[in-house]
Amino acid sequence: AGAAPDWDIVGIRLGMTPAQARAAMQAYAPKAQILETRASLNYSDKLKAYRTEPFLTTMEVRDKARRNIPLKVWFSGPRGEARVIAVHREELNIPNPPSGSQFLASLTQKYGEPTATNPDPAWEESGKPRCLRTSWGTDYGSLFAVTRVVTGDFAKAAADIERRPAGAGMPADRTTCGAFMVYTGTKNNPARFFVGAMFDVGAIVATHRDREGWVKQLEADAVKKREAGGQVPRL
Repeated sequence: AGAAPDWDIVGIRLGMTPAQARAAMQAYAPKAQILETRASLNYSDKLKAYRTEPFLTTMEVRDKARRNIPLKVWFSGPRGEARVIAVHREELNIPNPPSGSQFLASLTQKYGEPTATNPDPAWEESGKPRCLRTSWGTDYGSLFAVTRVVTGDFAKAAADIERRPAGAGMPADRTTCGAFMVYTGTKNNPARFFVGAMFDVGAIVATHRDREGWVKQLEADAVKKREAGGQVPRL
């Protein structure tokens, strides 16, 4: 994961280690359970199927009193040190909700003026390419959609970003893309619920590019090993 701006969602920052993220989650919800999810990648030697050792992909807060997942983070890896590449927070049925304008004012006080407000207030990392083209209306849909499912993975979103044509501010190397943050709920009166999400876009692309390369290498090595022990049938 690359360097990230000084944003946080309830103390969680992009680029944190799993231990740092867990500590922030425990501070946010001391009585809640924190669950880790691990995944394996599949490959083959063209005859037999194999799976990699499981590696950490997400960590989430589970509160028995809530039906939703109020806080979840995604990590890079498995190669290299795992770092936070995305954060998702969801609050439903706030008991004493502010107005939408009050909520937006509190966000602006914490994060500064949004760089875009269509359709929701969004912030883009300065000094890095802005790969989500918020000047045209935020097109974060493929990233945001991942956070709405229990077992979401950013592979498709990363592929979508990679496919976009270069030019008009879009860099040739998408791993250099800056971070992006968005909040919903500011147009509600009262703001009884909201979602906040933060993505290290470049690190998300780099993570899935590296995973694809790793699997291809594992597969090539497995094929080579199998072929080295291959026997020609008796002729």
